[in-house]
Amino acid sequence: LPNDPLYFVTELRGKIKVVTNDRTVLTFADDLLNFLPEEELPSLYGAVGLIGICLDPDHGYVFATFAYKSPDGGFRNNIVRFDSEPGTFSSNFTSQVAFTDVFSGSQSAFGDASGHQIGPCQVKDDFLYVSVGDGGRPETAQLLNSALGKILRMTLDGKPVGSNPFQSDEAPQNYVWAYGLRNPFGLKVVEEKLFAADNGMDLDRFLEIDKGADFLFDGTDQSISANTIYVFNPARGVSQLDYNPKGSSVFPKRFEESFFLVISGKAEIHDPDEPPEIVILRYSLAQDRLVKLPETFLRYVGSNLQALTGATIGHDGLYFA
Repeated sequence: LPNDPLYFVTELRGKIKVVTNDRTVLTFADDLLNFLPEEELPSLYGAVGLIGICLDPDHGYVFATFAYKSPDGGFRNNIVRFDSEPGTFSSNFTSQVAFTDVFSGSQSAFGDASGHQIGPCQVKDDFLYVSVGDGGRPETAQLLNSALGKILRMTLDGKPVGSNPFQSDEAPQNYVWAYGLRNPFGLKVVEEKLFAADNGMDLDRFLEIDKGADFLFDGTDQSISANTIYVFNPARGVSQLDYNPKGSSVFPKRFEESFFLVISGKAEIHDPDEPPEIVILRYSLAQDRLVKLPETFLRYVGSNLQALTGATIGHDGLYFA
């Protein structure tokens, strides 16, 4: 119907907007954050806030990921599940539940690493996958008793899954699906596979996330190069990604079996030599490999400070922010 949701948008300062089929813009949720940053963007101190969103049409769930200010003055990660109309969703939620306890043991961000917080999420087979940055502390990526630098898997009610690889009586180890990551801003389920885009220091990487895998990040660029499909050198700020499958009618055939990956650019400065862009990674699921080097699909050519922050493939084209 005209007033049914077409897509949802997260705003960094704590609002979720919904755009309906007739292009009306409504506020789905507000006041998710309990703080204002010390400095706003383009300062990196302003990068912390409401980031990820993913949907479960079967139940009408809308999941949002964000950081909040804890009583001790630090930041903590969190997920909120909003309940709405199954199948179509709705412009208002009926109830909400927070998964606060999953993340309560780990601060999420420090100083100018404030963007190293919780990131995107994905729903697959009644499980929720979520990526979490290292909080600016590289050593946590290798610690199974920390939620930082990980891909986590949980039920849609925020509970640990018995088939997760690292069983324990305590969180967060029993939530860990994979570890050894720095700042995975991109996450995408494609069929039975899970892919991520991980920000390094001077290198970025695109990788497939296997159950129980260690991606070895220890604070060095050498470790960012480990167990990866493709390394971006120099780092460009890899972010959200979506996949255009074989047989899709959204784009011409030459764009089938391709990831559309957001390169956000350098959020704090304008660099005409490394502008924000969206690149295409042609990837064969059957062969488990890239079949062509990345190509530019869209590039920012203006002279002002600008950043690309997200992209998704809709039924009629590529939407990007």
